[in-house]
Amino acid sequence: MKKILSVLAVAAVLLPVAAGLAPKSASAASARSAGCQYVITACGKTEVQADTAVITVGIESFGLSLAETQEQNIETAKQVSDALAAYGTVQESSFSAYPSYDKKGYSVNTTLQCKTDKINAVTEIARAAAQAGATSVYGTNYCVRDVAGAERAALKAAEQEALAKAASVADGLVLVQLREISCNPSFRAAANGKITYEVYVEAVFVKGE
Repeated sequence: MKKILSVLAVAAVLLPVAAGLAPKSASAASARSAGCQYVITACGKTEVQADTAVITVGIESFGLSLAETQEQNIETAKQVSDALAAYGTVQESSFSAYPSYDKKGYSVNTTLQCKTDKINAVTEIARAAAQAGATSVYGTNYCVRDVAGAERAALKAAEQEALAKAASVADGLVLVQLREISCNPSFRAAANGKITYEVYVEAVFVKGE
């Protein structure tokens, strides 16, 4: 059953289609002035092989003196950072110090992230961090170095879905604009080592001549 997701009446001239998808025929340009617009929502997905892992670990220290506890935490964090540096790039993502209400004294926390291409060594990396003094391993996110390429592939898939939906709505619809709403990587690798990129778009169509 044909279904129009959204029909808007406008008199304004539409912008060209994003990402190099502008209409190539003269009929599409003339159709834009007709004033009837079809807006269709679509989703495109692509699977890509994860090639990068980001491991997040925490270092927590307790003590009666804030200055001494902070110094201890900084020293332990350096040891953990040195251990992680053997696997990839390390950066501090957060630092906090506050009174400990369940214990007498202060709590000081440092969070480190290690970005590595050794995605098959995640367990080894977490173990190395713990042996160096990390008190928590918060988890691992996966990603790809060529993020732009993954997003383009998902966007292309979304465009194809929008075109298929438009064909079921009415004959002769011409794509004049593609608006990206969001792009969502999964960050968690599947059993096959791949992650999914999803792109949601609004595709604007007009009736061609």
